[in-house]
Amino acid sequence: MKVVILCGGQGTRLREETEYRPKPMVPIGGRPILWHIMKTYAHYGFKEFVLCLGYKGDMIRDYFHHYLWNTCDVTLGLGKSPSVEFHNNHAEEDWTVTLANTGELSMTAFRVKSIQRYIPAGEPYQSVCPRRRSQKPYQSVCPRRRSFIAPFEMALHECLTS
Repeated sequence: MKVVILCGGQGTRLREETEYRPKPMVPIGGRPILWHIMKTYAHYGFKEFVLCLGYKGDMIRDYFHHYLWNTCDVTLGLGKSPSVEFHNNHAEEDWTVTLANTGELSMTAFRVKSIQRYIPAGEPYQSVCPRRRSQKPYQSVCPRRRSFIAPFEMALHECLTS
């Protein structure tokens, strides 16, 4: 089952952090919040992710594009035939991450609808969206989607305790 993570909000309550980076990229213990959330899902066997990018989505795209450079030791062969060799493995090697631009100002329903092409017809998926504390988590009634929308504080607690 794929996990759809909505990464498009501007994070206004974290303005001092999100002025320069998107909320999912705010670091906790040297890794972005987004990585911690994905790591928690991977622990339970969910290793296919679709990220709905919005506000400053290019920073999330760059993070995953340069993931090996930032997590592994590297040997570079310089000269006429340059080469790159990554030495150590990481626990995320079996993850699949689809990065989908869903618009900076798009609402949740549009973001989820626009990534449908990445989920085979009839396949259930789970969606995650950090919300304000005042909004209660709820289950979706859509039979195709097993949805849990977690409060941001809950996602943060998961990150800090895992």
